[in-house]
Amino acid sequence: MSPFVLSFAVACTGIVAAAWYLSLKPYRMLLVFVLMSHFLVWFLKVTCSFLPTQYVALLPSGVVGLLYLAVGLQVVNRTKSPPRICCLDFLVGGLILTYIIQMFNDYVTVTFGLRAFHRTAFFAGTYFVGRHLLISSRYAHTLVRLIAITVALGAIIGILETVFDIPLQGGYRDLVLEDSGINALRLSERRSVGTLTSCAAFGVMSCIGVLCAFVWLVSSRNRGWFLSSSSLMASAFGVVISGSRSSIIAVFLGLLTGIGLLAGAGCLASGLLTQLRKKALHITLALTITLSVMIMGVILIETPLTDNVLRRVSTISPEAFLSGEVLHDRNLVARKIVWGAVWSNITQRPFLGYGTGILGGGSHREGVRFVRGHATVDNQYLQLWGELGILGLLLYCGIISAALVHGRSARHNPEARILGVLVVAVAAMFAVAGLGSPPLDMYPANAFFWLILGMSPNLKRYRRLSTEAANS
Repeated sequence: MSPFVLSFAVACTGIVAAAWYLSLKPYRMLLVFVLMSHFLVWFLKVTCSFLPTQYVALLPSGVVGLLYLAVGLQVVNRTKSPPRICCLDFLVGGLILTYIIQMFNDYVTVTFGLRAFHRTAFFAGTYFVGRHLLISSRYAHTLVRLIAITVALGAIIGILETVFDIPLQGGYRDLVLEDSGINALRLSERRSVGTLTSCAAFGVMSCIGVLCAFVWLVSSRNRGWFLSSSSLMASAFGVVISGSRSSIIAVFLGLLTGIGLLAGAGCLASGLLTQLRKKALHITLALTITLSVMIMGVILIETPLTDNVLRRVSTISPEAFLSGEVLHDRNLVARKIVWGAVWSNITQRPFLGYGTGILGGGSHREGVRFVRGHATVDNQYLQLWGELGILGLLLYCGIISAALVHGRSARHNPEARILGVLVVAVAAMFAVAGLGSPPLDMYPANAFFWLILGMSPNLKRYRRLSTEAANS
């Protein structure tokens, strides 16, 4: 038996065994989803001799499918009343339905639309997973910690390859480098793709890691201070080495928005700052040690990454904009040209759109038309409008707005307050990142985004839901 067949059989057997064992505990299956479809996939990509990439890509879909099945069985067999349907449920369901309807648009083929649906809207269903499984603050905090750890591990892999120039045997970077075109150019510029195929996707994913690690750091007990702060710094470093300016701006503004909205009710001083003050010594020590190790590593090991990242980050500064220096950035100028071209075609079909995935890039475009010669637009809002029509854009904007409202509603609940910060910060981060990239297309960040949004309608009721879960 070949190593591939053996390893693939072992992986499938493990998934089936886990599904059978965890069928009575769907929440544990959610944790298996995070581990198997996220970090394990990264590990397999880094050691891609274990499984060919095309089969590795099937693993998240299989695990998520089993997760959907477990949630469906739980909903059917639920002895207690399910969560009351809210506006956000209708908005997310409406967006998924719109993606399905637009697969039959004349400008795309159904096969191409299915591929695009799988990349984007298939993982949107994890919103309902979070809605039905994150039924207590304890469950939610456990998931947040696991996301923070897995994202940090992925960032460490990117740091080892890009900063310390450590070639991993069969590394995924080598696989990307073999692909001619823009990915090879990004690698030559020493922007880190981590274990993904896109610098922007690596940046957005690292942003979610930063926000989850921050929430973990603030809410953790003394024994978790070092691991949470280390995860925070690793993910923050991942954002920087991705060279994605939209991600750098988005994570900063997202965190400020999350804290700011909840601080408006006066709960910040009595909650977050009090917790931070009690652990100030531990947090300062952990951040200092972790940051010092990373800075010394960059200084002592000569690499083109430092100059490239600093050059890109410097264009974010107000001085660069005021001096006009940023106008020489080909990336921004090129996007402006693309946005204008796509916008002129959107105005011709503002209500009908051009079909699922037509502006999401990807291969296998036989029979699929372009929008003014462009297959990508690098703007989430224009992409949604161009693909799904004005309805898709309004649904997404409504989802972001509803998540912000639900997150802020947790300000009077001490048990859910810090989770409200996470919901608001992630929603704001995606809203800002969408100006320069399409984060809804970027797995695994999109799946984590929907999971976190799924907990938002439960925030106000976590006290009651926790009591019900303990008695069930």
